[in-house]
Amino acid sequence: MTRTVRLASLLATAAALALCASASSAGAAVTIGSTFTPTDLFGGPGTLIQSSSQANSYTVPTNGVITSWSFEAAADFFPPLKLKVVRPAGGDDFTTVGESQLETPHASSLNAWPTRISVRAGDLLGNFYSDSTAGLRLLVTASGFNAHQLCFECGDPVFDPPAGTTATYTPAFDVQIDVSAVLESDADQDGFGDESQDKCVGTPGTANGC
Repeated sequence: MTRTVRLASLLATAAALALCASASSAGAAVTIGSTFTPTDLFGGPGTLIQSSSQANSYTVPTNGVITSWSFEAAADFFPPLKLKVVRPAGGDDFTTVGESQLETPHASSLNAWPTRISVRAGDLLGNFYSDSTAGLRLLVTASGFNAHQLCFECGDPVFDPPAGTTATYTPAFDVQIDVSAVLESDADQDGFGDESQDKCVGTPGTANGC
């Protein structure tokens, strides 16, 4: 009887450890997009989204929460900008899913800021740029990367569509945007990232996930 109980206990412990390891692996945060020192100009203000990318590197791979985002500023970049997340709505139409607050980056630096945006698989990353006085170094020319844009210089009447708004964008080819974001799982679907934001994983709540 003692051996049976001990064996059952060992098996239960092993199963629990395997389950924890599996859950940890499945919930690991991933980085979407890419940051680099931008060399090419974008006339602002406006919104630029990465509508297609090599290996879908700017596409949200699974449902979850974006908990932070990054931008690498060139030496001559100072104006505020914010992360935009959009969802394809057919053709050149995209619906804004969410956005961060405006942030002012430090020049010649890799900047990172916290945020909290619930996303679905297939959503896309982009940025809104607030400056209207000069061309801004925000991107590079890169084959296999295409974007869509709304901008002041394009004559668009709205170039910062809020969450829930669908707008028609203009294609921009061979453009890679300087932006990345950290995606975390959200097992209880309460809008808080499981690894860095949710204090009560598995129990949905509005106060830090509790």
